[in-house]
Amino acid sequence: MDVLLQFPSEGLQFRAQRAEALATFRRMCRVPVISQYGFETEDIGLFVASCDACSHVTARLHAFTDLAPDLDINDLEAELSSRALDASCGWVPPHCPSCGAAHPRPISGVFARYLPEVGLDVHIHLIRGGNRITDIEYFVMNVAGEVRTLPRPKDSIDFLHTVGTPLSLRAVWSSFVAKDAFASEIQTLSVQDGYFLAMRPFANSDADVGRMAQPFYEWISELQKDGGFDVIAYFRDLDDDQLNIKPEASYRAWLDGYASEIDRALIDPMIIVDSNAFVSVLNELAFMYGLSAERDSGADTLYVKFSGGDISVRLNLAPLLFRIIHEGYTFHRGIKQYLMDELRAISVTAEVVPLLRRAVPAYDFKIQHGHYIEVLNSQGERVSAVDGIRLATTYEPRDIQQFCQMVDELIPGQNPLPFTLGTPRAGQLAPVIPCAAASA
Repeated sequence: MDVLLQFPSEGLQFRAQRAEALATFRRMCRVPVISQYGFETEDIGLFVASCDACSHVTARLHAFTDLAPDLDINDLEAELSSRALDASCGWVPPHCPSCGAAHPRPISGVFARYLPEVGLDVHIHLIRGGNRITDIEYFVMNVAGEVRTLPRPKDSIDFLHTVGTPLSLRAVWSSFVAKDAFASEIQTLSVQDGYFLAMRPFANSDADVGRMAQPFYEWISELQKDGGFDVIAYFRDLDDDQLNIKPEASYRAWLDGYASEIDRALIDPMIIVDSNAFVSVLNELAFMYGLSAERDSGADTLYVKFSGGDISVRLNLAPLLFRIIHEGYTFHRGIKQYLMDELRAISVTAEVVPLLRRAVPAYDFKIQHGHYIEVLNSQGERVSAVDGIRLATTYEPRDIQQFCQMVDELIPGQNPLPFTLGTPRAGQLAPVIPCAAASA
């Protein structure tokens, strides 16, 4: 019996439209957004369809705000494919915006996620033919818009090795533990500069543990010979470290298949980190807000001083670092998750001081203890003194009415000189955090 195999023709028919849509998406959407927002850039997708009625090609942006952040690469592919095939998911356009005809013919979809650890935007390109996904392509693009093709990764660790950073560190943890739970030696995996995962696999006896430990200690000693890699944390010590991590954020949730074995130390996952590398990432991200971050402590503590203009704030970030690594985040993702309000608050405070000096030149504004604003009149007498961070985050300093209210709190009855407030731009002027968030 002869069987005639039929394949969708859309793959070849719409190649030019897909390529043009992808190039336009990169040039007009991703490059400008990444250049402005850096590590705050969010996931977004583009779906492309062609109308049979009027031949209009639709390119529709879609925010992936509800996408589970910890999917491994295979689960992410499956989720994206499902959304690219099911119109009820909200990604596929329901009608042609040009003529209104229902259900324009789907061509392709692209999902983009920025990976700040390596400065690359990963693009997962789903080619649709008929009622199925016929191919999935991978690309990475740098901030300059230069693109290279990637081989399709087999799993999350393969993605890490190919791109140089995890798509999801929790997914890498899951693959790492599953792959090496029965290895003969302690296994290590670099996920970021200054950041290693490690695991002592199942052992048959104490002697077996000792045999595994000796070469591992030698490796650790080599890492630490120049004074780095000062943090070693074990998942099983989570409760002892008293980090108040929510159950859904701990390894017991995203490594649930091995949680019992970890708690009983049958296998022993651990994290080795160089805290100086963490501070370097802090400085890199703080720079976007006009700040610098430098270590201001000894070898056994982790105090970091954030400075901008006349403002400086010293924070103990050891609990934050331990929380980030215990919750399965890279440095960048953890800082984005837990330190953004502080960065924005320090940055906007640094901006407020020169604004006040320009708006009320008859008074002197001095900074005490890093971030307290002392107001002196022309005779050198104190008029008021406030916590600058509290002041800058209570009001919206780039709203002229609220700026006047802020001045009135500092100097009752004083009206600021009229001048134009600039528009915040990442890398030069920091975004102002919402007042509601500051007062919460």
